[in-house]
Amino acid sequence: MVMLLVVLTFSTKTALTPPQNNWHLSLEEGRIALERGDETLAREKLEQSYTLNPRFKMTQKMLAGVYLEQGYRALDKDELDEAVLYLEKSQDL
Repeated sequence: MVMLLVVLTFSTKTALTPPQNNWHLSLEEGRIALERGDETLAREKLEQSYTLNPRFKMTQKMLAGVYLEQGYRALDKDELDEAVLYLEKSQDL
């Protein structure tokens, strides 16, 4: 009986504990990728962080900056549809 109570208590605690949300790790990986000049990886990691915690302002600003930069690059290449896509994404944050 005591063993059953222990198992039920442990199972309940495990079921009620929310999964760990590591949005900050993706944010840091995105920041490092930006420092290294890898915008593709930076965008991927920042989007991942934003998905996990869309309210964090630093993630929003960094991701908007990446979108703007990619939009301006597309604009320089006369890829207007892609430029508009990135510029709109930056505003949607």
